[in-house]
Amino acid sequence: MRIWLACLWLAGCSSGAATDDRAGGNLEAAAIATGVIPDPATAPVEGLYEHVGEAATDKLCLIGAGDRYRLGISVHLGRNVACHAQGRAERKGEALMITLEGKGDCRFAAAFDGEEVRIPGAVPQGCGSYCTGDNSISGVALGKSSAEPADALAARDNDGAPLCTDG
Repeated sequence: MRIWLACLWLAGCSSGAATDDRAGGNLEAAAIATGVIPDPATAPVEGLYEHVGEAATDKLCLIGAGDRYRLGISVHLGRNVACHAQGRAERKGEALMITLEGKGDCRFAAAFDGEEVRIPGAVPQGCGSYCTGDNSISGVALGKSSAEPADALAARDNDGAPLCTDG
């Protein structure tokens, strides 16, 4: 009898986890439906994204429309240690397929939640060719500071060079 009661008790505990998962999903869906948080699948991508770091302000600009964008990125990892690149991005639902152009082979999927772009913790080795020293842009998260294309076009890297170009 005690074993049977213990089994019922354990079964009751395990079904609660699934309820909690559904509740979290329902809460997120309700927040999206009421506009409390943006829908990552449809939120505008274009704009300027920044992260204020110890060495400098990291910046990412995205200019374009629909699912295709031009980008510029400037990340500072310490004194005289930085990554600078331009390239393109294509939206795939809640991800941005980013390709850096001009040096090494660098293509990766960055997460996009409607307010922040998160570069994965591991990127192809070729991405290091856009950085000084033995560094990488991996693991960087940048929050949207402006949705205005003009702000993205006006953005400069920390050396004063334009981050994005219009064309």
